[in-house]
Amino acid sequence: MRNSCLNCTRKHLSIAHVLVFEKTFQGTDLLTHIGQAEVLFDEFLTGDYDAHFWLSVGHLARVENYLYSNYKVKDFIELADLIRKERVKAIDDEDYRPNFLLLSKKINQIAKNTNIDNIDYESGIKGNMLEAVEETIKEYPTLSKKIFAQYLDVMKHKKSWEEIDFLKLIEKVSELEEE
Repeated sequence: MRNSCLNCTRKHLSIAHVLVFEKTFQGTDLLTHIGQAEVLFDEFLTGDYDAHFWLSVGHLARVENYLYSNYKVKDFIELADLIRKERVKAIDDEDYRPNFLLLSKKINQIAKNTNIDNIDYESGIKGNMLEAVEETIKEYPTLSKKIFAQYLDVMKHKKSWEEIDFLKLIEKVSELEEE
């Protein structure tokens, strides 16, 4: 098993949160995700919303994953690569702001009217929650147990995905990084 990656953990929790958002609003289009990513990133830049950076990353990763899943379309792969490059650069360089306008223009060019439908939200949310557990289990077992407990509460029908406070979980991961 690889070492824990707190950034990967936050990314997976953010993607799960984005999927819950998307499920709640019964789908959304690719451009909406880029717009949400930009708004959240700008809120993060105010200094008041640290977790919004990771929600922005989650929206970008969601679009990236969708485009990669359509691997037969060359333009989709090129755009997914560009989004990944922008996302990773933002994670690695705190002074970098992704070029959301460029991403929006490119999405408009190749995926106009492309909706994300027929998605198995449950599988996506479960998969990202379990990825977050896997990322933390070796070096941060207490955090891993907290994330897994949330997952189990949903599986045992004690709560719904919408009741999970993903922002709080992301903040817990950030606290570990500060230690």
